[in-house]
Amino acid sequence: MLKRFALPHYYHEVAAVDSLHDVLPFYQISSEKIAQQLGISTPQILKLLAHKNSLAPKEIQQIENLCGMSADLLLKIDADYQRNYF
Repeated sequence: MLKRFALPHYYHEVAAVDSLHDVLPFYQISSEKIAQQLGISTPQILKLLAHKNSLAPKEIQQIENLCGMSADLLLKIDADYQRNYF
């Protein structure tokens, strides 16, 4: 059962990386494997997952190809998150 108090109230409270963070366990992909498939280093992917860096459009396009998540949606979510929290 979902814990509704833990869900974000507004979509700009969630970054595109959060979507990636939710998808990785579903597909049983480790951070090392996704970093290798995206062509970036493991420390960079860990910084992304920790919200210390943001995704580049090239990386978002590669995520769309790997996971099937819409690149346009990820770009919009990430832009709203950056506008409100950076």
